[in-house]
Amino acid sequence: MSLSQVFELVYYSHITLVLLAMVLTGSISAVLYAQIKWQVILLVGIATYFTYSLDNLFDWKRDLARYRNIQELVQIYHRITYLLIPAAAIGILILTLVSNNELKIGIFLLGAAVAMGTTRFSIYRNNSSSPSQSISGFILNRLFITTIWTTVCVFLPNWYNNTEIIGRTWNAFFYIYCLIFPYAVLWKIESSAEPLKIKLLSSILMRVIVAFPVISIYFAIVDVISGAAHIVNLFNLLPPISIIVILFVINKKPNALKKKISLLTIILTLLCGSSALIHLIAG
Repeated sequence: MSLSQVFELVYYSHITLVLLAMVLTGSISAVLYAQIKWQVILLVGIATYFTYSLDNLFDWKRDLARYRNIQELVQIYHRITYLLIPAAAIGILILTLVSNNELKIGIFLLGAAVAMGTTRFSIYRNNSSSPSQSISGFILNRLFITTIWTTVCVFLPNWYNNTEIIGRTWNAFFYIYCLIFPYAVLWKIESSAEPLKIKLLSSILMRVIVAFPVISIYFAIVDVISGAAHIVNLFNLLPPISIIVILFVINKKPNALKKKISLLTIILTLLCGSSALIHLIAG
């Protein structure tokens, strides 16, 4: 097994996405509440793994052409997920049952939304990355996914801590939303059919999404200026800045998207993890 095959398998498995979701949730919890509850982080990690692993099984026939060089490795990985997916479902159930009522309701609603997104009609699944898909349909799909991710990262800690939703909570929501949306767009572009990928990379979408991390920067600064957050909150300028840089690089050279997205994932995970640590120390 070569290093390139290992990289492909890790990328396919979405393990890095699972880690990023956990770190983002922990970061928001540290920023808003100066504490991190491991139950919430674990729940987000297990739920994210469950969702994307199930999605991989649904989409394998469509994805096969992109992963022929590691086809045997993926099939071995699928056999492992036949055990891990039920285990993840049991873990989600246990963590839900021992949580408070507000969190149970939130998990139920999010679970319903995720199920809709994961088991959407087969016609839509087949066309979601096809050359015939419209840019507007692509954007709506990414907005939906971003809404789910952001709600999980921001409101699950809120529901678990049973705290009031305040103005700064919404600032955190919009900060994360505008941080995740460009990332979600890049991830989906990479997995799209080549004609659609070319259409998207050459469209105005790639220039418009640069505005989203700029909005994230705005909310991070506003929290400090208004006195709602400690000055260490300015560290949260770095994740959106890193997205702006990657978008600039991709707009100049839209090749090797997997490597660039993987690099961005690592950078965001490290920066958001560092932010959580800094806020815990400052808090």
